[in-house]
Amino acid sequence: MRGPQKVEYVEDNRNRAKGIVVHALFDQWIKEGCQPGWMRKAAPKAWWLLLKQAGIVFPTQEERDKRYFEMLEGIDLLEKQYVALGLSKLSGETEKRFSVPFRDGVRLMGMIDLFYADSPHGPLIGDLKFTKYKKFFDTDQLFFYALAMHIAGVKVKYVFNWSPYLPPEFHRVTSATLKTIVGKIDEMVRLSKGDVFTLAPDANTCWGCPVQFVCPKYAKHESPMLGSIVFGATDDDMKDLFASLAEQLEKG
Repeated sequence: MRGPQKVEYVEDNRNRAKGIVVHALFDQWIKEGCQPGWMRKAAPKAWWLLLKQAGIVFPTQEERDKRYFEMLEGIDLLEKQYVALGLSKLSGETEKRFSVPFRDGVRLMGMIDLFYADSPHGPLIGDLKFTKYKKFFDTDQLFFYALAMHIAGVKVKYVFNWSPYLPPEFHRVTSATLKTIVGKIDEMVRLSKGDVFTLAPDANTCWGCPVQFVCPKYAKHESPMLGSIVFGATDDDMKDLFASLAEQLEKG
């Protein structure tokens, strides 16, 4: 992992940092058996570790404290909602990575926030969004995950978006929804091979694009994921921060 670098105070860094902490806490909380209050107890350590490792600087102490208490509020709501949904009684698998062949040399890759093999309604996939706005719920992303698991031999019955601040949104996975997402992936591949994208590829303009690694305009960048369509991935810095933070939380 690269050493700490000072990160300018911008909205993206602030929100992504908060999300990294929450996801790392949630991931370890599941491994700890969903012990009541565990996330709240571990939150201060996780918060300061993240700020130190990422070198994130807030303009004022008031702003930093405001974001910290917002995070604590979200953690409390997250635990209550998770338990109320009955998910704490299931054997949940967090940050489940996948890489499966699609067709024409393309692979589907990503990382699923929540996967439950033992749901009473069959295999279940969930995606955690630490947001107060429903517009950030991404159903296509969930169906992409379901398709990847289907290719891997696991037939997911339901997918859901959820946030500590919003009611969960469940969707049934059907042959029609899988067919639709296949069509959208095919369209992504078709567009990536044309002249639709005119911007010169680089880490900033291509960050988060699900077809960046199959796009011939990006292909000159060496990557182990060339020829892949990716959802649910973050850039290397954020992945490094999450891995480091999760490791330290696990050590206690």
